[in-house]
Amino acid sequence: MKPMMLNMHSRPLTMLKFNRDGDMLYSAAKDSKVFMTRTETGEILGMFDGHKGAIFSCDVTLDGLILATASADGTVKFWNALNGECVSTLEHGGICKFVEWNTMPYAQNKIVTANDRFKDVKDRVCVWHYPTIATDPDASEPELVLVIDRALPMKCTKCAWGPFDETLISLHDEGTVFIWNSTSGEEIKYIQGHRGPVTDLQFTPDRMMMLTSSKDKTINLWSLAGEGKEILEKVKEFKVDRPLNTVTISPLAFSENPKDRRYHILCGGGQEAMDVTTSGASSGQFEAVLLHMITDEDLGTVKGHFGPMNAIRFFPDGKGFATGGEDGYVRIHHFDKDYFNPKKYD
Repeated sequence: MKPMMLNMHSRPLTMLKFNRDGDMLYSAAKDSKVFMTRTETGEILGMFDGHKGAIFSCDVTLDGLILATASADGTVKFWNALNGECVSTLEHGGICKFVEWNTMPYAQNKIVTANDRFKDVKDRVCVWHYPTIATDPDASEPELVLVIDRALPMKCTKCAWGPFDETLISLHDEGTVFIWNSTSGEEIKYIQGHRGPVTDLQFTPDRMMMLTSSKDKTINLWSLAGEGKEILEKVKEFKVDRPLNTVTISPLAFSENPKDRRYHILCGGGQEAMDVTTSGASSGQFEAVLLHMITDEDLGTVKGHFGPMNAIRFFPDGKGFATGGEDGYVRIHHFDKDYFNPKKYD
């Protein structure tokens, strides 16, 4: 498996996002830019340039038309995802750390955001309604319909929509995971999910299960299928030998054809450069780790980055994955034919 190594960012990667079809990859970084590349070839197709601070998060609508980006400059920008034009800017406030579109097809007119405290703006989780963003961006401004700040017990690093957009899920440095009602902002449940900062979350395609990764060297698999206090239940815990920044689950784990199923998890992270130096370690453990979701078996590692891995995502069809690192590189990996041999990886 020979990766394509893309050197387009000048600072560390913060997020990778595929469009729904998986043929386009969006990469966000601390250099204030988002690049769009073709997944198959690694060809750079465009750049989204306009923020004045690090971009921590990006998300594209299911139809692939509108890209939203969240930045340390206190704004959320909306872009035409096909031509790179900025169609609207939301003066959000605070240091914007996360943005995600709601998940309802043909009704993606809301975003959830999370920001760090800055000046007179508190740590917050917000929901914004923007009904005309896809049809007429100049017709209206995003309306702030929900704020969770006083009830927010600690700084939120990421916040995503739960199943059917009925809940919000927030992650925190203290190792906690919270579930909120997405309409009222009422706290539904919280749990001490990890012993260290929670760094990433990713869902199964139906959003009924999710993975979280942590600096405590663990990955948790959660069920979101319940109601009320039963909505967040730990299914399984995976332990690795390195601090984790990111995790992803293979879409092939849910393939309709049993022969195509691959119950695989990819994760990455590694020691900070300072820790590698002070500990005298010869390696910072910057490889991607492949785990079996059922047997817990460590299936191997994939080398590449020269610093901690900050983002990893499977292709939507499960036929490869992409990684982004502290070294500023994006690496696109297409699996060899051997990967699809059921006798080898089943």
